[in-house]
Amino acid sequence: MKRSKVLFSVTMLAVVGIILGACGSSGSSSKDETTVDVFNIKVETKDQLDDLAKKYEKSHEGVKINVTTVGGGQDANAALQTKFSSGDEPSIFLLGGLADMEKWSDSLADLTDTKLAKNAIEGTLAGASKDGKVYGLPMNIEGFGFLVNKELFKKAGVDIEKITSYTDFENAVKKLDSKKDSLDMKAVFGFSAKEFWVVSQYSTHFISPEFNDDLQKVYDAKTIDFKYGDVFKKYTDLINQYNVQPILSLDYSTSVEEDFANNQVAIVHQGNWIVPTLNSLDPEFTKDKLGILPLYVADSNKGKLLLDLLGIGG
Repeated sequence: MKRSKVLFSVTMLAVVGIILGACGSSGSSSKDETTVDVFNIKVETKDQLDDLAKKYEKSHEGVKINVTTVGGGQDANAALQTKFSSGDEPSIFLLGGLADMEKWSDSLADLTDTKLAKNAIEGTLAGASKDGKVYGLPMNIEGFGFLVNKELFKKAGVDIEKITSYTDFENAVKKLDSKKDSLDMKAVFGFSAKEFWVVSQYSTHFISPEFNDDLQKVYDAKTIDFKYGDVFKKYTDLINQYNVQPILSLDYSTSVEEDFANNQVAIVHQGNWIVPTLNSLDPEFTKDKLGILPLYVADSNKGKLLLDLLGIGG
């Protein structure tokens, strides 16, 4: 695959993973101790975030950090709503872009004048800004597209470096399917359509280009013309035809932790956030087998990987 033909976009239909700051009562303090409650929906970072909280507490006497992690099949939005409804709202929490920023606008801190906001990479504040004010700060950027098992591609006789168009990708999928039994695979794809967030991120590839990859334009749009609806259908039909079935029952855990990690499927639609999970199961998988392929949408010969923003606010 010619890397010069892989383009990147920093915006999407819903920028998943913006951490927004709340001005709720959970950021409580007393004469002797300040307590900060953090609501985390990135289950793959749970251990790292817990360790970071402990290190911070160790170097900041009188500060207690409580981290609650909800996700991985649990309804994180419902859990967050419950916290707010009960008056137990967190001090820091993760949300999904402009729509959620509007929802929790009465509880968000203005972070416009912070050093982090002023030093943010251009475009990375778009998912948490309104009327010139910034309510969320980017922390890191995650890329997503088709994550692939390079070893299975090689065993099937598919040269991943030569996939430079949709037609190449389709032919690769069909060849993998023809070798499915000899490779002891369930199917070529492990697309977890049971997960709304996976379907949402996948659809972003085909919606974002219509609005020149501008998040605000997408959010403000009254209609969608589905300019790239034909290619959207081609990809979706291809996935459904060669996916583990029933596709609507396949969840994240089964798709990634069982099928993909155990060489049962060759392709999943995910991002680099699954690396910690794969490393916990088999450290050699990421090192030796993991690859990523773009989608060919606006240009049949130029693929694109989308980027997900993860940020923090206070």
